[in-house]
Amino acid sequence: MWGVQDGKASVWEGHESKWCLLDAIRMEAILESNQTVEHLTRDQKNRPVNNEHMAGRRVEDRPVARVFLADEKHSRRSDRAVDLEV
Repeated sequence: MWGVQDGKASVWEGHESKWCLLDAIRMEAILESNQTVEHLTRDQKNRPVNNEHMAGRRVEDRPVARVFLADEKHSRRSDRAVDLEV
């Protein structure tokens, strides 16, 4: 879940705060601060390298940095945000 603003064309624009479901994710792997991708399977190794918290093939070294790899078989990226009406 992510707190997003009520939107016009984009879920990120607007003035009313709400909780929306953007994705359904089952974690396949979690990389922690300063951890490399070397322990991941060959199929997993290239997936996180473009994440903004990665420095090459290593997670940035600030405290409590995490990079999540979704299980592609059991996860789904939503086409639009779903208002949870919380």
